[in-house]
Amino acid sequence: MKYKLLINNLIWASLLIVLFGIPVLIQTSYASHPANIEEHTATVTVWQELVSGKVRYHYNVIDKSDKASITSVKLGYDYFHGIPLLKTDPENIYSPQGWKGVIVRTEETLEFEIEWAREDRAYNIQPGQQQTGFIVELPIADNIYRNTYFTVYFSDSTIASTHITPVSAPPPGDTMPPVLTVSLKNDRTIVTGA
Repeated sequence: MKYKLLINNLIWASLLIVLFGIPVLIQTSYASHPANIEEHTATVTVWQELVSGKVRYHYNVIDKSDKASITSVKLGYDYFHGIPLLKTDPENIYSPQGWKGVIVRTEETLEFEIEWAREDRAYNIQPGQQQTGFIVELPIADNIYRNTYFTVYFSDSTIASTHITPVSAPPPGDTMPPVLTVSLKNDRTIVTGA
C-alpha cells in the first residue's frame, strides 16, 4: 500500500514538473525499517564475571510478548541504523541447549555482531519465559558488551530492539563460608568442618 502511494506521488510530481515547471519535494520518509517492529516486547539483561583471567558476559533473554516466541537474538546490532557495534573479538561464545551462537561480520566495517539462533522450534523462548546460557567470553573487559543494543526476532515475524539492561551478578548457589576447626594433638593436625 505504501509503495502504491509513493508511486502515485512520483507520478503527480512528474506531471507538475512537466506541465508547469514546478519543482516538487516529495516526502519519502516512510519507515526505513519494516512496520513489524514492536519495541519492549523482550528484555535482555547482562552481568559480568571474571573467570581465570577472562571476562564473561552472561545474557538472560526474557520474552515479554503475550503470543510470539523468540527464535533468534542479535547482540551488538543497532537495528535502527543497520550497523554492527562490537569490536573486541570473543574467545568463546557459549549457547544454551538447542541454540547456536556465531559472529556475523559485515563488509566494509571492522565491527560485527553476535547472533544466536535456535536449532529447532522446540527451543524457542516462549511468551513469559526466559532463557539463560547466552555467554560471550573475552580476553579483556569491553564495556560495549554491557551497554550495547540487542535485537530479538519473534516467531510471528515481529522484531524488538533496544539497549541491554546491565544487572549485578547473581549470587552463587552456596553463599555461606565453611566453618573449619583446626586442632593439634600429638603432632597430628585434625581439621573438621561443618
